[in-house]
Amino acid sequence: MRFLTAFIITILLALVASGCEREDLTYEKEDNKKTEEKTDGKQDPKTGKDDSDDPNHPGDPNNPDTPPAPDPAAQALAAQVSGEWQGKLSTSYYDDYGVKQTGEYTTQMQFVLSAKDAVGGTGRETDYDAAGRQVWRMAFTWEVTDKQQICFTTTEGVVMRTKTYQIDASLFNATFESADGLETAVYEMKRKENGQ
Repeated sequence: MRFLTAFIITILLALVASGCEREDLTYEKEDNKKTEEKTDGKQDPKTGKDDSDDPNHPGDPNNPDTPPAPDPAAQALAAQVSGEWQGKLSTSYYDDYGVKQTGEYTTQMQFVLSAKDAVGGTGRETDYDAAGRQVWRMAFTWEVTDKQQICFTTTEGVVMRTKTYQIDASLFNATFESADGLETAVYEMKRKENGQ
């Protein structure tokens, strides 16, 4: 019995001693973190080597993980698209049976930028029939691509891209086509004035 008690006490002492070592290691790791924070960002925290010329360094503009800066032309076009528009919509699409369907609607579209210098954001479209009844309402995300295309993606996942467009301070005329080529939407809109 004494032997068993002595054995248990020895194991407990060993566990306590190893626990102290872990605390020391933890303290040492925290010390290393403080040292890493003090570096100027040009050293690899693991190797300590200067990696300012390394394209994989987070601060390097050629790092593949660093998103490219937005194109100023895309930003300008996105700012022009941003706002509320109203006018006429002509659509053509193929239904589930492969039959081509067409429609004429009055439409209202809203494009909201996600940030001041963004190239896209969120939007909403509401369409009305000839009697003024709401027949369609959808939310979408939109962006101006580096090829100066205006694209929007509906909540159903349909991607529409401009084939042609003409836009200025007051007019937005555009032909959008779905990515699969089965749907076309032609918008002839004017910027909606406040209070209308």
